[in-house]
Amino acid sequence: MEALLLSHADVVDAAVVGLPDVEAGELPMAFVVRRDGSAVTENQLQTFVAGKHRRTLNVVITKRRNHKVVSSRGIDLVKRLCYQ
Repeated sequence: MEALLLSHADVVDAAVVGLPDVEAGELPMAFVVRRDGSAVTENQLQTFVAGKHRRTLNVVITKRRNHKVVSSRGIDLVKRLCYQ
């Protein structure tokens, strides 16, 4: 799903983590960094993914923090953001 999100012209980085869910076991949650000046919304990105992937994806738009982009390489950071 990260590769799919990164293929969107308005996305510069993305990380997808699994959030615990009682019914499904786990649901994907994406943290996305928009390209500077982009106004793409979470709903637009969800629709983009839905057109190409069978799983529903929750999307959160985030910002660069301390010049670091949230990415799969920073998955521990993303998990901390999810569970705080």
